[in-house]
Amino acid sequence: MHKPSATSIARFQHTTAPVAMVLGIIGAVLCLILIAGVWVGRSWAADRVDRMESSVNAVLGLGIQASTTAAQRLDALASQMTDISNEAAAVAADPNAGDSAFNDVRVKLMDLGTRYDDFKAGYLALHERVTGALDALDGVAQLVPTVSDLQTRLSDAVTQLDTRVQQLDASITDLRQRISDVTALPATIKSVAFGQIATLISGAADFTRTVTTRLQTAQTNVQQTASDVDSAVFWIAIAGSLVLLWVFVLNVALWALGRRLRTSTPALQASAAPSA
Repeated sequence: MHKPSATSIARFQHTTAPVAMVLGIIGAVLCLILIAGVWVGRSWAADRVDRMESSVNAVLGLGIQASTTAAQRLDALASQMTDISNEAAAVAADPNAGDSAFNDVRVKLMDLGTRYDDFKAGYLALHERVTGALDALDGVAQLVPTVSDLQTRLSDAVTQLDTRVQQLDASITDLRQRISDVTALPATIKSVAFGQIATLISGAADFTRTVTTRLQTAQTNVQQTASDVDSAVFWIAIAGSLVLLWVFVLNVALWALGRRLRTSTPALQASAAPSA
């Protein structure tokens, strides 16, 4: 078997050494640039996730605030209506009750109607904010499909609340029309004594609290999703950096090999030279 001569080995090393050193330096520099790029990308992704979480939770927070306020107003209306119903029952049961007693109940019912109008104004704001929350959750649902289930349950709760509020609105409207008829006031007061409107108000308040709970659940889910995504991006960056670091070491080794070949070439050339 033919063995390469010292001259051919020296020539090969002389040609290969600079190439290995240049490639090693270029590869090592590229690895360092890519490692820096990985962490810049990780920082960018984390910032995007934080901004998404902040914006979505801000919208959800407005919905929670609006639904909490709406529930409080409904609770106050329910309490007021219960007191009016009890008073109406006492007036209806009193055979000696005069017009002034019936009129007192009528005035309180009119005041209840005014406070109900305040609730309706707040409820429209609540509806807009919950709709905004559902839209905001679309972006999160693209990352985590399970969020779609939260959207569905929240939408269902709002739909049920709408139904309750419509029933309540119809009852309040009907009551306003009936108390405007003074001649039918005794009969109206007797119907108020049954407390059906108070029950409707309490039911609407319960559904409003359900909306609040589901908004809070969505908010918690968004926070957990943001944390999970941020953690995943961090570990991907760690893994990518370790791979690039290993490639960096290989490129440094390639440079070192080229340097070693370059330094050993003169000795080979000297040994291959014919003796005088």
